[in-house]
Amino acid sequence: MPEESTRRSEARAGNGQPSRLCLVLHAHLPFVRHPEHPRFLEEDWLFEAIFEVYLPLLDLLGRLGADRVPTPVTISISPTLAAMLDDPLLRRRFLLWLDGRERFLRAEKERTRLVPPLQRLVDRYLGETAAARQVYCGRHRSDLLSSFARIGNGVELTTTNATHGLLPLIGNRPELWRAQIEVARDAFRTRFGRTPVTHWLSECGYAPGIDAELRRSGVRAFCLEEIAVRYARARPAYGAFAPVLSPGGALVFPRDAVTSREIWAAGAGFPAAPEYRDFHHDAGWELEFDYLAPFFHGGGSRNPLAVHYHRVTGRGARKRLYEPEIAERLARRHAAEFWRRRERQVDRLGLDRPAVITLPFDAELFGHWWYEGPIFLEELFRWAARSDSLCLSTLEEAAAAERRVQRVDPVSSSWGEGGYFAFWLDPVNDWIVGRVRRAGEQMVSLVGDVLSGKGPGAPVGAPSLERALGQLARELLLAQSSDWPFILKTGVSSGYASSRVVEHLDAFSALYDDLVRGRISEQRLSAREERTPIFAGIEWRHFASKSPEGRELGGPGADQA
Repeated sequence: MPEESTRRSEARAGNGQPSRLCLVLHAHLPFVRHPEHPRFLEEDWLFEAIFEVYLPLLDLLGRLGADRVPTPVTISISPTLAAMLDDPLLRRRFLLWLDGRERFLRAEKERTRLVPPLQRLVDRYLGETAAARQVYCGRHRSDLLSSFARIGNGVELTTTNATHGLLPLIGNRPELWRAQIEVARDAFRTRFGRTPVTHWLSECGYAPGIDAELRRSGVRAFCLEEIAVRYARARPAYGAFAPVLSPGGALVFPRDAVTSREIWAAGAGFPAAPEYRDFHHDAGWELEFDYLAPFFHGGGSRNPLAVHYHRVTGRGARKRLYEPEIAERLARRHAAEFWRRRERQVDRLGLDRPAVITLPFDAELFGHWWYEGPIFLEELFRWAARSDSLCLSTLEEAAAAERRVQRVDPVSSSWGEGGYFAFWLDPVNDWIVGRVRRAGEQMVSLVGDVLSGKGPGAPVGAPSLERALGQLARELLLAQSSDWPFILKTGVSSGYASSRVVEHLDAFSALYDDLVRGRISEQRLSAREERTPIFAGIEWRHFASKSPEGRELGGPGADQA
């Protein structure tokens, strides 16, 4: 099979331009790091994702590479996630999280000794935990980003907005969009040694003009929600099944919303099958509190333990015990069914050009929300390698293959519910927008004053001014994260999300006032730098207004402009 799949892939690539399926996996978590606490509940988001998503994803990509099965997939790794994966403190705490998981499962092994089917699940989870520790410390040397960089075999790595800011809501100024885009580009280039040519817009959030900032940053292609193209000025001739050229000169790949729902739709997609493991039934919510108390974070309240014993079952039915072998077989069948549907789909479209189906998903769906998702992905790659009518493709490859592309003007949109921004503009979270936008206006104005010589007394380049402006940029970017309003809307960890927005905006205001008065507090600045170890060497000049030629207004060369 390995030789056969390679021959088929090579033959397909040489046969003109085949129809393509662009699978995009977007890996992201907000920046959460709390060394002031021995354990912190929201840090578990990262540890669960490493255990359930990133390690299994690397494992399946490595296994496919060893079998000579190509894995052309675009993986977007957010700068905040990358910073956490690189952080020595969080790396150590992941191992402590595994320790806690093993302690709980050993207790469970004793508790379930008279229920053999349940104990088999406990043994399975103990084995997974031990294997994760061995692979993380051994094969990956606690450095998952380097492992992603080495994987090759067709994988394209790219990035997203610096702190996952929803660009249309952080302000109408291109300077604010540009800073989110270019700080991310700088971080990616520092970490991976090259400039990405594709970009994942956080939440697929788009407004006219953002494409021009992407293009100026070297981005050739990005994804948008289907609605952005369907209702564009100059309607697309091929609907969601071909990229279009934006006014700013970048290629737009519209998400095939109908096909995405086969996997993504709550209650209707593949993960809703009764045989799959139920994510929502966690042992931390279900067993006796006194028994679980030693394994909780403390404070007299429950928290999830990322241990699940039940299958989805059916509507209204009593939850049945999860049976992994049955679920794994189903995941393989679903992957085969999904791929055959896509082959029939491109055949039925009957386009006079190769179809392009774009399917972006949160990477965390595959493993965290959908335990069997990694099995589905691996099997999908194997089916793609045997197909003669449709091939998997990265965004970069698909963009390079386009020659003549229709020019359209996409409309404002996101991939949130309804296609626009209501999820982030709800009565529970809309207070964030005004405060974030005001801070953004202050940042752009201050940077303009500094570069034009009207700012604080210290000259540009003075270490104290550079540090203070860098930290000001850092606080603003962290406040702009789309995660905080998202969490407030869902109602899970809403107190934490609200406190993070207030923390960063208050720190921004204090630093801003210091800078305007020309009196920088070394104590305050150092404390905030220590609290937010992300974006080392951040370039605050990305917030500067620029001329059409890309020069900073008021910066070097302004007198000749």
